Order: sequence, then C-alpha cells, then structure tokens
Amino acid sequence: MEIGEECFPVDCPPDGTDDPYPPCYPDCEDPCDDPDQFYLCNPENPYPPEDEVYDCNGDLFGTAYYGPCGCMGGNTGIYECPEDPCDEVRALNSKAFFNTFMTNLRTNTSANFEAAYSFKMDGSFNYAQGANGQHFVSMGVTNPIDGYIHNHFSGGIPNFSDGDIELLKVLYDNNKINNADVFTLGVTTNQGTEYLLKISNQSQFSSFMSNLNDATYFNNWSNSYFNNAQNYQTINGMSEVNAYERSFLESIQGNGMQLFKKDFSDGNYEPIKVSNGVIIPDPC
Repeated sequence: MEIGEECFPVDCPPDGTDDPYPPCYPDCEDPCDDPDQFYLCNPENPYPPEDEVYDCNGDLFGTAYYGPCGCMGGNTGIYECPEDPCDEVRALNSKAFFNTFMTNLRTNTSANFEAAYSFKMDGSFNYAQGANGQHFVSMGVTNPIDGYIHNHFSGGIPNFSDGDIELLKVLYDNNKINNADVFTLGVTTNQGTEYLLKISNQSQFSSFMSNLNDATYFNNWSNSYFNNAQNYQTINGMSEVNAYERSFLESIQGNGMQLFKKDFSDGNYEPIKVSNGVIIPDPC
C-alpha cells in the first residue's frame, strides 16, 4: 500500500499481529499516516513531515544556528563574526606607521603628482608615485595586502574616484586583499578631505565587484556618480566637497561598503552615510 492509495475493505489482521505492515488499519486508515509506520513507506526519507526540522539557513536537519551576528555555522560559510569596521579603523588609526603614511600623503597633495602606499598591518609597505600632472599612480602588488592609501593633488576630486573603485576591484579579483574584514582603502585630497573605505558586508561587496566586471554596468555606475555630483553643485548649490560626498555615499549604498571621514579636530575617522539626501553618522 502506498501513500494516497485508495483503501478497500479487507480482513484486517487481528490486534496483536506480528505483521509490521498490515495492509489496512481499522476504519480503513492509511498506515503510512502513522508516524510509527512512516519509515516503511519512505525508506529514503524516514522522518515524518512533522519531525522535519530546518535550520536558519533553510537546510533540512542542518546545523546552522543564530549567533551574535545572525545565522552562522552549518552550510552558511560563516563560522565567526566579521570584524567590526569601526574597531578595525580605530586599530589602524592607532598605528604609528599609518599616521606617518597619511601625513606624508597629506603633505604631498600640494605637489603635482599622486603618491600611494600599500601596506600590511605589521607595518611593511611599498611606496610609489605617479608622473607629474597625471592623476593616477601605478603600483605592482605581488602579495596580498591589508590596505592601500593614496592622495589626490590639485585638479583631482575631493573623494574616491571611479578609478579608485576600479583599483579595489582589481585587488579583489586577483586575491590581493589579505583579509576583507581588515582591508582599508584610503584617500586624502587637495581640498582638505580624508576618507577611509571599509568592507562591511562581504556578500554585498562580492556581488558589487562581480557587477563591475560588466563594462556597461561600470560605466553606468561611474557616470551616475559624477553626474549626480555635478548636479548637486550646479542645481542644488552644494559645495564640491559635500556634493561628491553625498554622491559617493549614494553610489555605494547596498554595495557592502562603509565610508569613514577624518575629523581633524580629534584625529578620528567617523562613519557616515546619506539618508534622504542628508549626510549623517553611521554607527557600526
């Protein structure tokens, strides 16, 4: 007898029979509906439906669980909580080598070339500078790094450029980012602004990096970023700094990144975001 098969009156075995699979129960009940008999009808899935348990990842009888940072373990691929971007920024800002690098880059914004440092958290680094008058710098990165910081001199924009994000994509695609939770992209500009960019959601970030491999997607993203920044200046009357800040924040919304802005009054980098066109704090 199979599940759902119509049952016809037969002489049922008397009570106490040793037959583990009687063809019919009294009142013509389907034996497969009895949890004690369910395994006989479903040898490949011996658990009754009411006993099926799904974990937080949606896996039947999985081992994922809700931890301090959401669903983790099992098949989630998440076995420890990601580092807090704010903690990582504070740790980086406490490093003497980082502050020395940023001071050097800040000073060089008055020069006529871009300069850059790639580094690891142990203080090891490489330095490069571009040609005079060119708003880019070439640096070969052979081993995975923990950060890449650079400057924009006169004529550059007061925030990250589309080329900076393209560099981030190249580092990511070529496995040159040592640890996504730790990695920092930084820029200091001739307009007196200074920003750090952190990866805050690896899943969203990975999708964004993948999308940027499509030339049309990248061009649309880039054009939207620059066109909005220009419109905020000409139409909304915003300053260049505020216009680019707002437009860049809008361009990374939902893309797994968090922007930190240098507060020169206390030396800290504060997380910011845009909400309804207004730039506000973005606590981790």
